[in-house]
Amino acid sequence: ESATSGGTITSRGAHIYSNGDLTVTQTVFTEGRAEEAAGVYVSGSDASFTDCSFSDHVAEATPANLERGGALFSQRGDPTPQGCILEHNSARDRGGHLTIRGNDTVLITDTQFSGGEAEELGGALFLENSTINLSNVSFNSNTSGILGGGIYATGTTILTSEMLTFDGNIAEVSGGGIF
Repeated sequence: ESATSGGTITSRGAHIYSNGDLTVTQTVFTEGRAEEAAGVYVSGSDASFTDCSFSDHVAEATPANLERGGALFSQRGDPTPQGCILEHNSARDRGGHLTIRGNDTVLITDTQFSGGEAEELGGALFLENSTINLSNVSFNSNTSGILGGGIYATGTTILTSEMLTFDGNIAEVSGGGIF
């Protein structure tokens, strides 16, 4: 098992910034801070995360121009979290735990999202123009200041799911579970 703790960067990916294929197994990521993707930033590549944990990350740019993906941000890639735990991550804007944008094909299995916060959209997940498959995933106590306490999906996002659990997710305007 590996661990990476702390880390602040002024742009993206306090722990990992990747534009090539990435495989991460049994790794603990904690307390990253960045404008976007305070934990891991993935662009245009496949990224596999197995039995990993992401906690206490903050995407915190000012003014609100990035601030997406408290723990993980993926754009134009295919991330596959499996058996992961994401807890107490936050983003000022979108995707408290995870932001996925732009033609991704994503499979998330056996994963827990809890205590995520986004000031605007998607307390746990912000999904945009992507294909997402969720299996045996739980969303607990995530909050959003506007829409989608658990999940916010927009654009041409296609969401398929089986065995999902939503418990105690809150959106200030609408969609405590999914919007």
